[in-house]
Amino acid sequence: MPHTSHKKKTKKRHVTVDEDGWTKVITTTTSTGSRIPNVSQPLPTASDSQQLAFSWSIDDKHVSFDMTLPAAVAAPSDMTVDHLDKRFRAVEARWLESDSWAGLEDVLRQTTTKDQQTILHISTCILIGSGSCSTAPSGRQEVTFYQVAAFKAAVDLIRRLQKAPPVVYAQEPLYNDLDAQFLHTLGISVVQHPRGFDAVDDGAVFVFSPCPERFVELQIMQHKPTLWLHRPLLDDRWPSLDNSQNLDWMLHGRNIHSTPSSDSDSTRVSAGQDHQGNYQSSCESHLRAEYLVNRALFEHSRRRYKAWKLPSLPVHNYPFEGAALLRYDDEEVEELCDDSEP
Repeated sequence: MPHTSHKKKTKKRHVTVDEDGWTKVITTTTSTGSRIPNVSQPLPTASDSQQLAFSWSIDDKHVSFDMTLPAAVAAPSDMTVDHLDKRFRAVEARWLESDSWAGLEDVLRQTTTKDQQTILHISTCILIGSGSCSTAPSGRQEVTFYQVAAFKAAVDLIRRLQKAPPVVYAQEPLYNDLDAQFLHTLGISVVQHPRGFDAVDDGAVFVFSPCPERFVELQIMQHKPTLWLHRPLLDDRWPSLDNSQNLDWMLHGRNIHSTPSSDSDSTRVSAGQDHQGNYQSSCESHLRAEYLVNRALFEHSRRRYKAWKLPSLPVHNYPFEGAALLRYDDEEVEELCDDSEP
């Protein structure tokens, strides 16, 4: 199980757009130590749109694209940290009494300790994609609080099980300043995309990604977190391309330059839409090529994570439905999903 933090060589990919609108990717290799996210940068203001970059690779095949998201919404003027804390503590109390937490606590203890000794030292804990605590739509704020409560409870347990406490981060494009202040009171530092993904490389890492989009899931897979609170990695997530005729969802929110590339070909072809909104033929072919890369990375990860299913939480909007704790192994696991002890 990889949990070292020594210096290592990493590939950096720089993206440029030339005068004709073609995107070029240049790959360089550098030697770095452990990367700690910069928590000093302010969150985007209400007037800023957000440019998010995603990239992953397998077998020298790369996928890289950008997305433009609306800015985070400012919290209501009369909402305070104390208001959020009061609502959160009520949800947290219900979470700590649930079978879902009892199951997660049991598996975390089994996975990280043996004979009351720590066998897996978790250096970093990261929450990715919980949603905003202060501006969630009606009926969804409680879901966010349950997910934050699940993450905090796991972090608190990890702190109790090992001598050195982990560093704790949260990444979510919709966090605003009030969310950051509230999470800070819980010992969680908010970081901007992609610093949460980058931090997964720092030693043995615990990641919680509640209900992520598939491109977020793939970005996390690229970094191979040691413990991943997610869901079982099932075949139907990325079925064969013959059974996936509709690729439209893969363009949702993307900027127009998007296609996979290989190390031998550093130029990416524009994958845009025509003036009627119909996909150009080159766009569909590149999406199909990307789909195969995505499926290969997913299948690689599926073979290396052992999963322990966890009890679902029977409350409104299913904040902890179908969850599993995944543990990464460099060797292929024999059983992909298990209800027994590690």
